[in-house]
Amino acid sequence: MRDSSVMKVIALAAAGILLSSCEAARNPVSLESPSAKVQPMCQLGCQGDGDPNFWAPGIYLEGIDPGYCAAGSDTDGDGLDNFCEKMLSWAFRPELRYWDQDDVRREPYWAARSLSPDTVRIIYLLSYYIDLGAANSTSCWNSWGWLGLLGYDVAKWCNGHNGDSEAVVLDVSYDHQTQHWVLRYASVSAHEHYHYASPNQWGVAALTYPEHDGGYPAVYVSQKKHANYYAVSACNNGGPYVRIIGGEIYTDDCSAVNTAARLEWSNGWNVGSSANPPSTWLVNCVESRNPAYEYYGQGKQECYWDAVPFRGWVPDQIGGGQAGGYDLRLAYWGF
Repeated sequence: MRDSSVMKVIALAAAGILLSSCEAARNPVSLESPSAKVQPMCQLGCQGDGDPNFWAPGIYLEGIDPGYCAAGSDTDGDGLDNFCEKMLSWAFRPELRYWDQDDVRREPYWAARSLSPDTVRIIYLLSYYIDLGAANSTSCWNSWGWLGLLGYDVAKWCNGHNGDSEAVVLDVSYDHQTQHWVLRYASVSAHEHYHYASPNQWGVAALTYPEHDGGYPAVYVSQKKHANYYAVSACNNGGPYVRIIGGEIYTDDCSAVNTAARLEWSNGWNVGSSANPPSTWLVNCVESRNPAYEYYGQGKQECYWDAVPFRGWVPDQIGGGQAGGYDLRLAYWGF
């Protein structure tokens, strides 16, 4: 049993050193550059350092197994040891692939919970500041006003708005034979809908992996709209579309995607679980934590568990549209 307080202190210290050593992996890189390959990710034990099955799918986290995860402290009542959920959420945080001219500034949060003794669900709440509006303007504003004529809410699908409450949901399972945590299922939000990835013939979610099959995934972010897809082709065929003689025009577009960056992460960004009473939620209503943000310090709070819209910390008096709240996403995925 690895649940002694001494071991956890040592493990936390080691993780802190490793996280610092891999800070460069968080920085955006050009997908067209020879150096676009993301640097190897670090975690407790480091992937490949002591890994008994390096070539097997998934991520090896030394000492982090279902027995460890079921024991010890569980502050947020989600069925997982505190250190276990931190290590898993950090190791599997996705790589976002986007257009470098888009406004992808964000203040992400996350949560994790146990689905079964061997499976953990992690949700990443991307929390963008702003949605700039559809990149494929032809679909929205041609002379015939196609979307409006077909009954679409043009303001919603085409115009920009404050905040963008998109999310990535990953189900990772422990393989006792290889001692790896493996990404089996993935779900990414695209506006109000989700795209799902189930296991392929090798037992890993069928999507792109920047480093290791069954490890952290790549997610393509539609230009200006922040909808999530597993491939450029799926993105370019996504969003509301207009049927025109001879073809279809879609509003989502990833054709200019040229940059990749791992999602930012911190221990303190865990929103917790609804299993506990509101007074003990780890995060609910919070102000912006980014001093460089133009609306920092103006008192606007975003609430992750309350049934309120998400405005990207833009004060109400500024006006403008807003996104749906994260409470619905958290409830839908059982948090």
